[in-house]
Amino acid sequence: ILIITLILLYFFRKLKNIQIVLLITILSIFFSPLANIIVYSLERINSPGNINNLEFDFDKIVILSGNENIQKTKKFNHLYLGGSNNRLLEGIRIHNKSKKKIIFSGSSLTKSHLREVYVAEKFFAEFISDNNLVIIDNKAKNTEDTFLFLKKNFKNEKYLIVTSAMHMQRCKLLAIKNEINYILYPVDFRANHENFFKFSLNLG
Repeated sequence: ILIITLILLYFFRKLKNIQIVLLITILSIFFSPLANIIVYSLERINSPGNINNLEFDFDKIVILSGNENIQKTKKFNHLYLGGSNNRLLEGIRIHNKSKKKIIFSGSSLTKSHLREVYVAEKFFAEFISDNNLVIIDNKAKNTEDTFLFLKKNFKNEKYLIVTSAMHMQRCKLLAIKNEINYILYPVDFRANHENFFKFSLNLG
């Protein structure tokens, strides 16, 4: 958003002082530890999920999609899990220990008929032999849709929510809003937590 705003202001030759401020801000984010500090500040709110300390007092495991790569998965017949790799792997680990059902929510934004659940379905088919243990929500377009799906279909149950640490605060707010009983299980930590002042662009 900052870059687009800067380009538009430069193109229309408007507000040169604002252009300078925007440029400095963008450079500060890209070429300083600021990006890592911002991500670290959000991620540290919730402790990482730890399967060894987990009490299995929940009814289902909810894994949120991380925009898996359908095209590469279809082309190469490999599982390109994208941002869902840790979510799916940790979800399977928890499932194997707890024997709880998994709900995978596609949260798809694609306009084509290929939805992100295509990759997840292939993944679960490889690692879970009983199809009845996996519930696929392929209609959710965002996280709020996921929680509405849970509220409508499994209202009185308790869920273990597996998603990225950056995403957890939004999940918490939506769970409270929809009166969902939940446990948070953050994964996909992106920031350098050992040295959060260290410069890094690898936060995607």
